Amino acid sequence: MGGAPAHLRARESTTTPTKTGEARTVMLPPSIAAEVEAYLAATKGLAKSPLFPRRDGKAITGNALGHAWRKAARGVDLGQFHVHDLRHAGLTAAAQVGGTTRELMARAGHRTARAALIYQHAAEERNAVLAVAMDALSAVALPVGGGYASSDGAGVATG
Repeated sequence: MGGAPAHLRARESTTTPTKTGEARTVMLPPSIAAEVEAYLAATKGLAKSPLFPRRDGKAITGNALGHAWRKAARGVDLGQFHVHDLRHAGLTAAAQVGGTTRELMARAGHRTARAALIYQHAAEERNAVLAVAMDALSAVALPVGGGYASSDGAGVATG
C-alpha cells in the first residue's frame, strides 16, 4: 500500500459501538473509501460525528435506519434486500478474494469461527473460478504428455 497512489489505497474506518461493545477498525476498499470521503466532505460534521446523523446531529437509530432503508429499497423495486445484506455481501466478497476465517472474524467482529463461516459459503460462480484456477495449477504440475513435475523440475512419467 505504501507506494500506491492515494486513490488506490485502502482506508481505515473505525466502527463503534458494536454488539460486543468493542470498537474495531476495518479497511475500506479504495473505491468505497473515496465515496465515503466525498460524502463526508459534503456534510457538516466533526471528525467523530456519526456517518448518518439525524437532523439534530445525533446518531440515527437502528429503527430509523431500517425504516429509511426499506422505503428506499421498495422505491427501486429491491424490497427483498435488507441493511444487513450489505454486511453479508461485503464479508462474502472478502472471503471470495481469499480472506481467511480469522481475517473474516476480525473484519466482522466475530468471536467464533462458526459465525465467520457463514460468509464462506460456496457460490456456483465461485466454484467455476476455483475450477479454472485449479486447472492452471494442474497445467504446471502435469505437463503435456502425461506425468508430473518432480521437485527438480524433471517430469515423472505416469502409468
